[in-house]
Amino acid sequence: MSIRSYWWIAGAVLAGAVILVAFQFSTTNLEYSRYNPGWNGTSAFAGMIEAHGGTDLYSASELSGKQGSMLLIIAPRGDLTQDERTKYREYLNRGNLLLLADDRGESNGILSALGSTLRVSAVNVSSADREYNDPSSVDAYPAGEDPLVKGLQTICLNRPAVVRGGSPMLETSLLTWVDENGNGRLDGGEALSRSTIMSSETLGNGTIYVLADPSIFINGMLDPPACEGNHALVERILTAAPGGVMIDQVHGMTGSEDGAIGLINIMKSTTLIRAVALLLTVLGVMAIYRTIKKRGGS
Repeated sequence: MSIRSYWWIAGAVLAGAVILVAFQFSTTNLEYSRYNPGWNGTSAFAGMIEAHGGTDLYSASELSGKQGSMLLIIAPRGDLTQDERTKYREYLNRGNLLLLADDRGESNGILSALGSTLRVSAVNVSSADREYNDPSSVDAYPAGEDPLVKGLQTICLNRPAVVRGGSPMLETSLLTWVDENGNGRLDGGEALSRSTIMSSETLGNGTIYVLADPSIFINGMLDPPACEGNHALVERILTAAPGGVMIDQVHGMTGSEDGAIGLINIMKSTTLIRAVALLLTVLGVMAIYRTIKKRGGS
């Protein structure tokens, strides 16, 4: 085999190794990230979005002209700019749907900017009605007649907050309390009562939904064996709008990536690099084929 053949083979092996390494390390442990295959990531949800033909939103201008669709903002962060406020309001006025999943109160700025009266109260909800030993693993049940939740089985939550205002859609049982001191027990001054976990509000011609537990979408909570309702709720959300679903990757944490994965994703999405890798692979395969052919003929 000639020196040139060795170079072609080496190039093919190197290209293949680069591709394998890129895919191997294009993961992260960032919470809610779609690149995180761990318990607190949303990689499984990302697969569901793709299966339902969902799209990513990277600019509010992409909302222009959308009809009958739903926009999801999961674990929101940051406020809207003035231009975004205008475009989001116009989006709702055209009869679209907006769902915010938040347990930290980060969505309140967005809700206020859009003129909504819904608010997330980041309190420590605990309950004796739960699937797991942790009192913050609260169970919730459908309330009201909204088709998004009507008839669902138990929804398992993970450290949820409370939604104030609007029309309740998911509520805890009466065996629930706000654990003021965080000790996991019902103490004096902490009363048992239902807590609203999901609520809706009509705004213009559209509807805003607020779900006070974004962990519904993480891998560890998406399909727990004890809770049939979680996966069903997510399926309903993804199919609620005939115009399709969009995931806001600017204000939501599902698109979170660290430095390494950001670089790798750029590499994977760069046409030139992908073309070079493919070319090297093809040339390497051709060199191997030629070598085998020569040996067979000798």
